[in-house]
Amino acid sequence: MGLFDRFRKPPVTTTEMLIVPNRAVRSSQLMQLEGAILNVLDEMERLPAWRNPRWQAQAQEFTSVVATVRDMRQRDYDWQELMDVAFEVRPVLKGGETPEGMNHLVELQATMMAVATALTQARDDEVQSDA
Repeated sequence: MGLFDRFRKPPVTTTEMLIVPNRAVRSSQLMQLEGAILNVLDEMERLPAWRNPRWQAQAQEFTSVVATVRDMRQRDYDWQELMDVAFEVRPVLKGGETPEGMNHLVELQATMMAVATALTQARDDEVQSDA
């Protein structure tokens, strides 16, 4: 019986939660994200690993995210768009030991990831009950 429980649809709830971004707060966070990404890009360009094709590809992704963030700040956006842009932000260096000379990049990356994570956290004033 437990095996087939996994395939059953979850019970339908009578109320669903709707999240409407608080533009005043989120626009500020989007601006912080843009600045954090630009700081990471700036630091990446200073390092010898800049010639690495993976870094070049990631730099292009970051540039695309910055363009999206700038666009979003100028118009209305919904919760899903906010989530999408936050999840496009990925760390340059992942786990393990920090390569020599990249401590500052790790610090900048931590700031960037913290801002991106904050964008994915619904605030109390954004959650609405949709009956």
